[in-house]
Amino acid sequence: MLVQLQKLRTQYPNIKLIAHSDIDTEKTVKSLLEIGFAGYLLIGSDADDFRKAIEVVINGKRYFSMEVAGIAKEYFSNN
Repeated sequence: MLVQLQKLRTQYPNIKLIAHSDIDTEKTVKSLLEIGFAGYLLIGSDADDFRKAIEVVINGKRYFSMEVAGIAKEYFSNN
């Protein structure tokens, strides 16, 4: 799956990607951040979270569910 996502990112470098997953492990989150995902919502996020994530990412910023925000913060502070 990650290979296909990387190809998508390579083919469309300006695409804004938001993950929607039930996996909140550091390895998975960091793998998607390395590909260039700008957002990560966990399963169970409500419609307001989706709207906010889309709005934030469209405006060039990042949005993460609270449960993975710490992983994202650590990733971006080291990269």
